[in-house]
Amino acid sequence: MPLRIDPPAPHVPIITPRDDQRCVVSAPGRLHRPRTISTEGVNVVGRCPFCEGHEADTPAETWADRTTGHANGAGWRVRVVPNLFPILEENPNDPANSGRHEVIIERPDHAADWRGLSADHLTAIFRSYRDRLRSMAEESSIAASVLFKNAGLLAGASQYHAHAQLIGLPIVPPMLTQMFRTPTPTNEILSHRREHLVYMDDQIVIFCPPASLFPLEVWIGPRVPERFFIETQDHILSRLARATGSLLDLLAEMIEPLDFHFFLHSPGPRDAHAAVDRWMLKITPRLENLGGLEWASNVFINPLPADWSAQQYRDRWSLFDG
Repeated sequence: MPLRIDPPAPHVPIITPRDDQRCVVSAPGRLHRPRTISTEGVNVVGRCPFCEGHEADTPAETWADRTTGHANGAGWRVRVVPNLFPILEENPNDPANSGRHEVIIERPDHAADWRGLSADHLTAIFRSYRDRLRSMAEESSIAASVLFKNAGLLAGASQYHAHAQLIGLPIVPPMLTQMFRTPTPTNEILSHRREHLVYMDDQIVIFCPPASLFPLEVWIGPRVPERFFIETQDHILSRLARATGSLLDLLAEMIEPLDFHFFLHSPGPRDAHAAVDRWMLKITPRLENLGGLEWASNVFINPLPADWSAQQYRDRWSLFDG
C-alpha cells in the first residue's frame, strides 16, 4: 500500500453530491482491501529527449529560461517545446480541429520530481506556465487552454523526466464551462469551514475542498481574488511556487511512490460567463487507478475525508514551508 500515514478509522460510507454532476463516497474501509497489482514507478532506461544536451531530439523551443547558451542549446533551466506527438496541432484549413500542444520541461537533469530545485527555479517553472498560457490566450483560434502535470505510473505519465503539458483547444469543454460557472469554495472555507483550511497568508490560501474526488486532494489559490492566472504578478508566482514545492514534499512523506496530477484551472479572458473569483492549482494524488464505478457513473470513491486530509497537511506544514 503506498500510503505511509495511519488512515482514519473506518466509518459508515457517506455519499455527497457535487455541483459538477459527480458524487463522492467517503469510505475509508476501502483502503484495507487486498491488492495483488504493484504500483511501483518505472524509469525506462534509454535516451531521454528532455535532458540537457538532447535538444535536437525535440522540436524547436517556443520559450526558455536560460542562464547561458543560445536557443535550442544547453544552458536552460526550463524549456518549452511543441509536443512531438500532439493531441491537436495548428491547422488553418480546419479551425474546428486546430489547436496547440506544448511540453514544459521543468529541469535540465534527468529527475522525475522537483526535489533539490531552488526557489528561483521553481518560480521560473510557474513563470513558464503563465507566459505560455498568456501566449495561447492571445490566439483567436484557441477557446480554452488546459495546463496539467502527470507524475508517476498511476497518473499516466509516459516520460520519467519532470514535465508538464499545455493544450490549447478550439472549444471550451463542457466540464470547464460548468466549473467556471460555479463559484470556488474559497470564501466558504474561510468563513465557516476552516477545518478544511491547510495554510493561509496574505498572498495564498491552501485547502482540501469539501467532497474531494481524490485522497489528500489539495487546492492552492490567491488570497485576494484573481480570476485570470495570466494576470498573476511575479511575487504571487514566487509564493505559489514555494508553496507547491512544499506540498509535494509533504505528499512524498505521506505517499510512496507519489503519483499525482495537478491541474491549473483558470477561465480565459474571453469567458464572459465565468463565476469563479480565483484561479486554482489543484493537486490530486493517485493511490490507485479509477475503477468501473467512476467511469460508469461519475461516482468517485475517496477513502480519506477532506477535513482529515487537511489536518495531515497542517500537522506537517511548518516542517517544510520556508
